[in-house]
Amino acid sequence: MKTIVYLSILFFVNHIFSQTATLKGKVFDGFICSECSFPGVVLILTDKDGNTFYAKTDIDGNYKIENLKNGVYTLKVNATGVREKVYENFIIDSSEQKFEFTFPEPCKESEKLCPKQHTDNIIPIVYGLPNKRTLKKAEKGKIKLGGCDSGFCEKWYCKTHNISF
Repeated sequence: MKTIVYLSILFFVNHIFSQTATLKGKVFDGFICSECSFPGVVLILTDKDGNTFYAKTDIDGNYKIENLKNGVYTLKVNATGVREKVYENFIIDSSEQKFEFTFPEPCKESEKLCPKQHTDNIIPIVYGLPNKRTLKKAEKGKIKLGGCDSGFCEKWYCKTHNISF
């Protein structure tokens, strides 16, 4: 009888720890509209051991990553022409977890205040193809050129800490 109980407990514990989880959801397009799906977004999920799992959103913005273990992951989300979004300490804690989000996230209005909590030595970031006047301002250190893509949220650059915000 003890053997049967022992084997039953061993089977039960093994069953619990061998279960896999699925992460699925939908990605909404932050450029077009918050209800529009975003096809072609790549999701990369990495566990603490360096195991990597991939998914790509379909035409309706849906994705699914299977055969995951419960635990803590890093989730990287990217698409062509969009800055990568990283979710650190992303927790998988159920057999079927749903995660829906907008990508890229809508820009928030930023203040001319460095994340290091000072307001001096901060210049605006200018996006787009620069003209002569803009190039001269950049050479003098009065503005920072942000590139041709204006889809970034950063509006300010701290020359002291070399960070955009």
